[in-house]
Amino acid sequence: MSFNPAEVSERTPASLSTRWLHARTMRDFNAVEALAQELLQKYPQHVGIRRAWSRTLVALDRRDEARPHWQTLLDLNPRDAEAAHHLAQQQKLEHQTHDFRHIAICGVSFCGSTLLDRVLGSLPGCANISESHWLTGARLAKGYTPIDFDAPDTEALRYCTTCGRNCRVLTMPFRRSLAADATNWHGEIAQQLGTRVLISADKNPPKLVDLDPLMRFDALVLFKSPVEAWMSTLRKLPKDQDAAFYRRKCEEYLKLWTDRYLLFLEHFTPQGRVVFLHFDAFARVPRKVMPHLCEALDLPCDLDVLETGAQRHAIGGNPDALPQLYSLEGKIEIAPPAEPDCPADHLRMIAATESVQEVFGRLLERAEFSLS
Repeated sequence: MSFNPAEVSERTPASLSTRWLHARTMRDFNAVEALAQELLQKYPQHVGIRRAWSRTLVALDRRDEARPHWQTLLDLNPRDAEAAHHLAQQQKLEHQTHDFRHIAICGVSFCGSTLLDRVLGSLPGCANISESHWLTGARLAKGYTPIDFDAPDTEALRYCTTCGRNCRVLTMPFRRSLAADATNWHGEIAQQLGTRVLISADKNPPKLVDLDPLMRFDALVLFKSPVEAWMSTLRKLPKDQDAAFYRRKCEEYLKLWTDRYLLFLEHFTPQGRVVFLHFDAFARVPRKVMPHLCEALDLPCDLDVLETGAQRHAIGGNPDALPQLYSLEGKIEIAPPAEPDCPADHLRMIAATESVQEVFGRLLERAEFSLS
């Protein structure tokens, strides 16, 4: 059972799952609690909802209220390491903390996040983890699922993009500890990487609030033009389908793209700053954009990172970009977007979809740098 957060339109009321997501990304915890109770009454065995609400209760220091939910999760799966860990704690754990910042890159898939994650993570005093959720999750035939560290499917696991499975930093014991206790997720990763500024690229709003219900981060919302965004996704689709298949996929993607960025524009309130960046502009003139971006994020600016990236321990990312970005030489080549070879009927659909054009216009208004 799964929920699609992109189920809202101007003509129909927001679905229960969409309202739940919006309440979480706006940190409206009264609404989060009411919607969690309603969802769990309707779907009592939905592991994702119950885990998200359990983590939120722990983050709000309401651990006693979380215990029955952890117990239910353990009853549903006796090998649930996170539930077992929290039930074994008789008192509040005092996590070792150190002074650090978390900057979360947000957006849709293939929005340029792998490149920006590497570039920002190479700045002095920074380190990037990329898609941190792969530290404890894997993509199996049944879909994305938590790793069973007692019997992991090693072929399905992702490993450090620099070191591979023998990484001495992103070790299996460290990953297992995160799976058991996500309370200080980004703080533990920052400490493991030895950084005071952690860059991540989990992008997806549900994952962002799953990993940090209190949203203790600055956000970099990264976006491409609707045409560029669709072309990045179209290139990943199978090549042997008929034209109707691609038109349908284009229509579905435009709705997802619109709903995702509308959420960032209207229902997104992390505790830190929110900076919007037009990736197309960055890719065309990176040396002009970089100082603006660093100033907006309060980061030191070093233009050399646009050509050579530091070798960091990260996980996940766009598989097409990883071989270049994590080569032995560490060289980075930022190429301007090519003229999109987009089918004419797709171009017409994108241009004629008012909601897409309206959201894109609003994103450009919020962008930190404009080519105009």
